[in-house]
Amino acid sequence: MTVPKLKSLARKWREREHPETMVSRHKAAITKRRLQLTPDRDGMSYLSGYMPAPTAQGIWNRATEAARAAQGP
Repeated sequence: MTVPKLKSLARKWREREHPETMVSRHKAAITKRRLQLTPDRDGMSYLSGYMPAPTAQGIWNRATEAARAAQGP
């Protein structure tokens, strides 16, 4: 069995055997979302967040667009 196939089967088994549904776990996880700014040296900072995946992907896409636009030709 290939590694991707094993991962897929393991994920399906985990979801089937978990006592709570994925939807209820997702709703519970949303209450734990957070955004954290950690200052660092030389005027820099780390920005990290725990949030729903679509929100994180949207932030990543917008930040990437802004960074590319700032680069110029």
